[in-house]
Amino acid sequence: MLTRSWICLLSFSLPALCGNPHGPVTVLLEFDQPYSDVSVSEMEREAASVLKNTGLILDWEMEASLQPHPEFKALVVLKMKGSCEMAIAPELIDERGPLGMAYVTDGQVLSFGEIECDRIKQSVQRVLPPSTSARKERLYGRALGRVAAHEMVHMLRGSTRHSKSGINQASLTADELISNHIDLVESIK
Repeated sequence: MLTRSWICLLSFSLPALCGNPHGPVTVLLEFDQPYSDVSVSEMEREAASVLKNTGLILDWEMEASLQPHPEFKALVVLKMKGSCEMAIAPELIDERGPLGMAYVTDGQVLSFGEIECDRIKQSVQRVLPPSTSARKERLYGRALGRVAAHEMVHMLRGSTRHSKSGINQASLTADELISNHIDLVESIK
């Protein structure tokens, strides 16, 4: 759970870092339910791939495995809500709504947000090709990575703006979440 000490650590401004990154940006993942190692590994790989042209290096950490009083040069926190594995079917009735969100306070985009694992899972289940469970976990991880990258673009740019196409458009279809290609982020300025 995100504690007050984390909120204090998040008071710095990431957008200032993004014009000329020095060192990695730590992405701290906080899970509230089970997750698949396969999906999480693919999420990390996909988000790094989407953001590769920005010059950012992502260092992924699990909140549950942190030592007491860690220090980070730059930090993004993603709360992974719901079951982040394909094996457990979501109980949602309606998939509409945001797949992820970056928190905003007084018009300023903060460096933490949420990823709605069950909503993403329900969205992509309709378009997944028949395949093995491991392949489905990887495609689901790709979708998680694209939503995470989208939210990190907001956080790192310090902006709620969307593009007309690519990873940072206002919404991504289920097909775009798992397709072999998506327009990548060229810069975080």
